[in-house]
Formats: sequence, C-alpha cells, structure tokens
Amino acid sequence: MNTDDYAPEIKRLIKEFVNDYLRSPEFRQQLESIMGEEEKYLTREELCRYARLSPSTLWRIEKRQTIPHTMVGGRKLYAKKEVDRLIAEGRLSLYSSKDSVVAKRHLSHCSTNKKDAS
Repeated sequence: MNTDDYAPEIKRLIKEFVNDYLRSPEFRQQLESIMGEEEKYLTREELCRYARLSPSTLWRIEKRQTIPHTMVGGRKLYAKKEVDRLIAEGRLSLYSSKDSVVAKRHLSHCSTNKKDAS
C-alpha cells in the first residue's frame, strides 16, 4: 500500500482529535487562563442559559444584529462582558428594549449569584 492511501484517514483522525480537544474542559481551562479571569467567554449554550434565550431566539437575534464573537476551532465564543453590555442595553434578551429595567435586574441577579458562589 502507498502512503497516499492513508492520507484521507490520517486527515480525518487529526480533524476528529482537534475537534474533541476543542470541546474538552482542559482546553476551556487553558483558554480561560490565557485570556485571564476578566475575559470570560461563553459558548452558544452558555449564552442561551445566561441570557435566558432559546437557541432559535439567539439565532433570530443574530440575524437582526451583530453580536460580537470570536471564532475558535469553528465555534463561536461570546465575550461575557459584551453580553452583559447588550443585556444592560436591552438588546439581547427576551424582553423588549423598552423593558431594559427587567434586563438590568436580570444582569444584577446574575452578578449577585456569581458573588454568592465565590
């Protein structure tokens, strides 16, 4: 057998390994230590839980406006401080922009829970 015969399989295995690693808790910890505690990032799932959005609602919001994100290994990561700013402005929530008081209350609640967990 020729070494070229193994190339597609090797590429597939490398791609699978890299994708598994990018989803691992170890990679997440390394990324957070590199970026520092100040610069926390959320995955799509974490963003949905944090902002109390369904995945389809997040998708609709993304179609209407740009939500700042960083691409890492083909995955979108959202800076938590940007998410907090959008929530405070009433631009990223289930609530209408007129109801930013409720959004700010949610943000305040999330901050309080973080302090309680420490």
